[in-house]
Amino acid sequence: MSDDFKQQLKAYRQGKLSQEEREELEAELTKLELYQSHLDELLEEEQPDTIREAGSVQLNPKRATELMRRGKWRARSWSIGGVIGIVLAAMIVNSILTSIYYGLGKPEKRNLYADVIESAIAVTSPNMSISLNSNPSSVLGIKYFGDLVKQVGDERVYMGDLSTTMLLGWPRLIDQNDNKNSSNHYTPFYLPDESNEGYGTPGSSKLSSLPEGTVAEVYVSFDRMYSTDEALKLFEGKNMEPVWLAVYTGEAGEEGTAAVSHPVGFPTMPMWHEEDGYTTVYGERKVLWWTVGSGSTTSYPGVETYGSGNVRNENFVNTLRLLSNHKTITNYYTHFFDADQALDYVEENGVAIYGVVVTGPTKELLKLKDAPFVRYLHVGEARLWNWDERQ
Repeated sequence: MSDDFKQQLKAYRQGKLSQEEREELEAELTKLELYQSHLDELLEEEQPDTIREAGSVQLNPKRATELMRRGKWRARSWSIGGVIGIVLAAMIVNSILTSIYYGLGKPEKRNLYADVIESAIAVTSPNMSISLNSNPSSVLGIKYFGDLVKQVGDERVYMGDLSTTMLLGWPRLIDQNDNKNSSNHYTPFYLPDESNEGYGTPGSSKLSSLPEGTVAEVYVSFDRMYSTDEALKLFEGKNMEPVWLAVYTGEAGEEGTAAVSHPVGFPTMPMWHEEDGYTTVYGERKVLWWTVGSGSTTSYPGVETYGSGNVRNENFVNTLRLLSNHKTITNYYTHFFDADQALDYVEENGVAIYGVVVTGPTKELLKLKDAPFVRYLHVGEARLWNWDERQ
């Protein structure tokens, strides 16, 4: 609005304008009023959700409903986002707390519990082994999982899988899926007795029926108790490999027989535990008050292929101690096994071997039926040829 127009309005209100000036100004004001009315109509058309009454603005009911609906969804979104945020935060906190708890000790708890489970399976399941992986599960829980394998010939053969969860060192759930195609759910050994009469070698007929170019595992029961060194020496120079030794722990054979359907023993490859290794740190350097290394290697005692009986026996006894010290875990993953009883007997009487699991070419294993030290043969798994000839 110009200053001249303002002066005219002031003069009009004071009655100082002439008749002609007053009529011109009133005509101009009428046009301005029409412009304002038209402008208001345009605004009403562009914003139908508002109603102007007595100089105030009120919401249109439809517009109000829409805004309320949007507000509810916005509130729900915030609630869902808050819940998701809380869950994510809880997961992060749980992961941190779980890592701290299972990282305590030396060896760390996560490695210790895995060692107990792996050792329990290796001691009570002939020629069976598992290497476990782990990750956090539930609140302060940890899940272990891995494949159950056997050595048949030169290969590790899949026999099933195992997954299990633990809470603060207490087993909670176990899911074990055994290979239903396994031919060795029942793996008997026979104990030697005073008569020293053999039960024959019915397993040889099964070996004879296997085609050329196959490998197998055989459960061999001895004619007497042998030391670890003696048992291994029996297979020196033969084109086959002993993989698991059955140890006498005071058990009696099944009623009316000398059969042992739940043997205890150890793999010929020792079950090394963390405290058995020698760690060498290299590249050490000073950082403030601490000495740190850029790398390390862990070495374990060497063993001869057909000897080192004392080293193997000591490793087996240490494994029994580990299982005895963690009976809650051990008993959860084994059947018909008393770690305390086995440990007490072996510590008092020493390690005596009454059987062995051996693997190799079927035509070579068939020769065992005529070996003087063999009392009984039981055939387990068989696979196609995968063997490197032994010298």
